[in-house]
Amino acid sequence: MKEMFTESDRHFIGLLHDTINRMANNSANCKNWLLAILTAVVAYVASNPESSNLLWLIIIIDVLFYWLDSYYLQLENNFRDLEADFVTKVCNFGTQEAENQDYNKYLYDFNFTRLDKDNVKIVCKNMKKALKSNATWPFYLTILIVALIAYFMISDIDFY
Repeated sequence: MKEMFTESDRHFIGLLHDTINRMANNSANCKNWLLAILTAVVAYVASNPESSNLLWLIIIIDVLFYWLDSYYLQLENNFRDLEADFVTKVCNFGTQEAENQDYNKYLYDFNFTRLDKDNVKIVCKNMKKALKSNATWPFYLTILIVALIAYFMISDIDFY
């Protein structure tokens, strides 16, 4: 039985997997950094209650990290789509036609914008998917709610 994937194909798929893993690690690091910043700001405000307005900074940072985390998840999804597209191309062309110019242009091409004729729709679809992901919005929404509760508990504002 003849193998479908050449050594170059396997190497390219390995590079895609490494890139996907880096995007996943970057996404996890966003959460770690946010928790570290959150802890530092809350500790500072707890030791200096007159600086409770700094808790609004957590909300801004939370939104920024939410967008950054979603961006990394979107890139991860784009590279997964690129991998699926590449595997489909290899299966369609086969190893006998490896010399085919259409096949060779996909090898070591990390340009995920070529996945569809309407590239913007794919990128936007993956960004919406990342923003709605259960890996992002519950975590960042919880941080946002905790920051608001902490602000109203520490500050002298009467909210009822």
